[in-house]
Amino acid sequence: METVHTSDDEKIIRDTQDHWIVVMRPLGVLFTGWAIFLTLFFSADYFGAVSGNARLIVHGIGFVALVIAHHFFFMLIIAWIASTLIITGKRLIEIRFLPFVEDDITHIDIRKINELDKKKHGLLSNILNYGDIEIKLENTAEKIIFRHIPRPSEFVNVIEQIKLKGSA
Repeated sequence: METVHTSDDEKIIRDTQDHWIVVMRPLGVLFTGWAIFLTLFFSADYFGAVSGNARLIVHGIGFVALVIAHHFFFMLIIAWIASTLIITGKRLIEIRFLPFVEDDITHIDIRKINELDKKKHGLLSNILNYGDIEIKLENTAEKIIFRHIPRPSEFVNVIEQIKLKGSA
């Protein structure tokens, strides 16, 4: 994982990870893997009555499902832990890291942010206070979207205050 270097006059003001709600998907994968494993494990006796080899095949399929579920669970948890969004006095830095798969660092100059929108859709995102941040830069039509940001209103306020200080 590459290190992000800041200059002496550039201080980290805030850093955040995706909201913990994104961990629910890996947990769903893990529980599904366990459900498949347990279902196949306990139903293997039925297949064992037909053939002894059938029981071993069913146990093997269940074990493979469990290993795959654990792999995806830990892979997504590591990605969640290692990825972060950092606000400094000059830049917005997004780090997305997953060993051997993804190692992306995005730098956005805060002075070049033209529009900044916060979006919270749905009951769950309003109750748990997470949402998406949409950023439109100067001279570009595309939007950069950061998803599942905890306390998006505070995040937007920090960036807007930095912009105001920079323009003053």
